Amino acid sequence: MKKYTLNKLPRWAFAILSIYLTTPNMSNSQILSPSGPLQKDTVYIEIWTDVVCPFCYLGKKNLEAAFRQLHNQHAAQITWRSFQLNPHLETDTSYSITAYLAKTKGIEVEEVNAMYRQITSMAEKAGIQFNLENAILANSGKAHSLGKFAAMYGKQSQVMEDLFQAYFTFNQNIDDQAFLDDLAAKHGLNTSAFHAALADGSLARQVEDDQTEASRLGISGVPFFVFNRQYAISGAQEPDVFRRFLQEKFD
Repeated sequence: MKKYTLNKLPRWAFAILSIYLTTPNMSNSQILSPSGPLQKDTVYIEIWTDVVCPFCYLGKKNLEAAFRQLHNQHAAQITWRSFQLNPHLETDTSYSITAYLAKTKGIEVEEVNAMYRQITSMAEKAGIQFNLENAILANSGKAHSLGKFAAMYGKQSQVMEDLFQAYFTFNQNIDDQAFLDDLAAKHGLNTSAFHAALADGSLARQVEDDQTEASRLGISGVPFFVFNRQYAISGAQEPDVFRRFLQEKFD
């Protein structure tokens, strides 16, 4: 299995990104295997991600660009898997994320700002507007739960896109119940049913199950893309990398 990793950022940038990113580890990736009958010409993609991970949003957009380059030669069925990079993070709307990174990583604010500029430039290339310096320090658990709830009604990808955009572009508090309710309603989801599923813990268990599955597969960082339970790509690769991979494995 070919290993693809993200290596565009300087070493210091990786050091301060542990709030968002851990180092991909594919040592156990050979255990991936088909999980059932697959439809011809459909690529089944599982994406382990966190909605507060900038590279996950980049990876999403770059994968979509790759499919556009292939002129929709393949149908894609995407399942979003949860991977909380900091599950114990406490939401704090009053605390600057820049100050948080500088303090917890023991670096200067200027270094954090340099990281922002680097990632923002990458995002612009992918057609995304990042406002990283204004992001809210928020736990992503309930946002993942909304993604799981949306999956029950075939709305997961639409909701995940809105969660990414809300966090990185519009700097919404993705841990705020009112915000999540509004987003659910926007996509025609029943907010009362969403509240009930949150209360009984069923959605949280699905999030935890994804994390457990990631550990079983040797996944330690995101984004991580699994294709037909046979092949894996780690990192926010360029569209051409995804395109070449899809042509090689599925044409």
